[in-house]
Amino acid sequence: MFPRFLVTTCVGIIFSWVATSAPLMAAPAKLTNLRVGLPSQLSSNWPLYTAVKRGLFQEEGLSVELIVLRRSTLQIQAMISEDIPLSQFSVDGAARAFTAGAPIRFIGSAQQKPAFRLIVDKEVKRWGDLKGKFLATGAPGGITYSMLLAMLDANGIKKDDVKLLSMGTSNDRSQALMARRVQGTLLSAPDDFALLDEGFVSLGFVGEFVKELEYNGYIVNDNWAKRNREITISFMRVMVKATRWLHNPANKDDAIKILAGYIPFKPKWLESVYEMAIQNKMLSSDCRPAPKGIENTLELSVKYGIGLTSIPAVNTWLDLSYLDSAMASTK
Repeated sequence: MFPRFLVTTCVGIIFSWVATSAPLMAAPAKLTNLRVGLPSQLSSNWPLYTAVKRGLFQEEGLSVELIVLRRSTLQIQAMISEDIPLSQFSVDGAARAFTAGAPIRFIGSAQQKPAFRLIVDKEVKRWGDLKGKFLATGAPGGITYSMLLAMLDANGIKKDDVKLLSMGTSNDRSQALMARRVQGTLLSAPDDFALLDEGFVSLGFVGEFVKELEYNGYIVNDNWAKRNREITISFMRVMVKATRWLHNPANKDDAIKILAGYIPFKPKWLESVYEMAIQNKMLSSDCRPAPKGIENTLELSVKYGIGLTSIPAVNTWLDLSYLDSAMASTK
């Protein structure tokens, strides 16, 4: 269990709190408090950041607290206990939790295309140069581990051709590459931009070699959502509005300002992130998950990962009823 005292007394150790700002419109007299979990401060959270900054939650009568829990196990435990009943979470992590018995449902898409790309030492000129080299990965069996092996496989490099080193965080992997302890790793912004500025090289994004994936989205405690159906629909209605606003080219400058307020990207990086996430639609444009994309992502975990031995039937843990209701009531 994930006791409530742990949530309220260990904030400095476990959570990074994201402060909300004043809404653009006057808030209702009484707001319903809702905690939403995040794995980190990432560009895939852009719709949530937008919803906070533009006062969209307040318009729905919600006072939302975005809470960063840097370990997926903590996110799931907090959801099971209903301390944090909603989270943004990876597809493969959600599937693992569901198959382990967690009462969760995947209710909407946040990011469909993974933003990871393979950054390598400047001495690596082509895929074949990776043979015999050390590559840093996430936890064995995790999604970055599986995606890296899938990219290598697509380019004729087998697992035994390289030496894999598991490292806890993206920052750990970035620092290892910078120090030349490894010769390549999967990274996303801002770590990839920082290394590219230092002369390191990109061999491409995951999506260039592994097609039609569903990377992460919104999951909810199923028991809580059934008791709080209108709140769950309101949450998804906000995410639909925020997502549509982000994908409107007229809002580009304001959208970039919102992201810059949460993540300290350099100005030139912000332009690149906008191009990747919005113009190239790494972020979902309608919050609707693609069942085939979910299956393809989980197939990577089964083929290259550890622990997930079969793909749970998508209709047993994908619940689009909240999104359908939200879209039906969204202009």
